[in-house]
Amino acid sequence: MIAAFKLPAFYNYPNLGAVSLLFILFGYATFAWMYLIAGTFKNAGMAFITYVCINLFIGINTIISSSVVYMLLQQTSTTDKNYQSLNTTYNVLTNFFKVFPQFCFGYGLIELAQQQAIQDQYAVFGSSNEVNIFDLDVLGYMFVAMTVQGTFCFLLRLLINDGIIYSVSNQLLQKLQLVQYKDRITASYSCGTRRKLSTALALIGRPSILLLDEPSSGMDPKTKRHLWKIISEEIQEKCAVVLTSHSMEECEALCTRLAIMVKGKFQCIGSLQHVKNRLA
Repeated sequence: MIAAFKLPAFYNYPNLGAVSLLFILFGYATFAWMYLIAGTFKNAGMAFITYVCINLFIGINTIISSSVVYMLLQQTSTTDKNYQSLNTTYNVLTNFFKVFPQFCFGYGLIELAQQQAIQDQYAVFGSSNEVNIFDLDVLGYMFVAMTVQGTFCFLLRLLINDGIIYSVSNQLLQKLQLVQYKDRITASYSCGTRRKLSTALALIGRPSILLLDEPSSGMDPKTKRHLWKIISEEIQEKCAVVLTSHSMEECEALCTRLAIMVKGKFQCIGSLQHVKNRLA
């Protein structure tokens, strides 16, 4: 794909390897922090749009900021009194921006293009200036920075997950009235308790669609009503629930639309009253 653009700066040896490594490490560093904040979103589409906007905002602003200072630095004479301050500003900016994988990726591509332009200029005069693009002074620091960023965010995600897992599991155990069973093996659970456990597992991650197969089967009336209350709360929080059941009482308590299936085909579908009228 890179070679299709026919840009020597990106597909000539060893630049192609450097570009590939930039893409890999950018993904490693970016996905790590994306997963770090994934829990703040309920909608996957909104999360994706937000991630893209954040990546573009950080990447564009950091690259433009450093590029503007760099161009001013190139236009300033070394004897000018402002040269030292501009040089210091540029070094501080580039070093600070290395904490962002978006900057490292963009800066790495720019550095490759710049090195290729220098090589082309030397070639015009029949000379060459071989530079190892993997040196720390060229792209090495970018590779190291993105590796550190990804590893740090990944480890941070693991540490945060420990607290989240404990909190979510306890919350669901209490919600489904399973606290007294938490230290028992599931093989000893009754049929109704296993149903509650299955529902608890289905609720992990706050799903937008919940699929349940006879969720209250094998439960006593009191436990059934409690489970129906939990499912109703999920519906009120904009969770779409699709369930199969042989209990009309359960359907009346939970469903806004019903469908009757016979031999794998829908025979009737509509509101509760519509189905009742059809079968009356």
